[in-house]
Amino acid sequence: MHFRFEPFIGIQLFFILATAAFHFGLMKAAAKSDRAFISYFMTATGLKLFLYLAVMVVFAVMFKEQAVGFILNFFILYLFYTAFEIALVYGKFSSMKKS
Repeated sequence: MHFRFEPFIGIQLFFILATAAFHFGLMKAAAKSDRAFISYFMTATGLKLFLYLAVMVVFAVMFKEQAVGFILNFFILYLFYTAFEIALVYGKFSSMKKS
């Protein structure tokens, strides 16, 4: 059982693109209204969760010998990028409330 996943950069690129797309859409929704922001945030978060789960399952089925390493790396990056997204959104909206 291997815990290391060689093409780690591919997972990082996937998370960078997903985070950027989510953040862009979130900022557009926030510019419209509070209701649009909340709706977008809840919908996009749910869709991202299912997308991430689907990516892990498809990879695990297709490449059984590399599944453990991929899922561990994916989960670590998921935690990192989720914390990053929260920090971005919190920083953006806490500064908006002050002004």
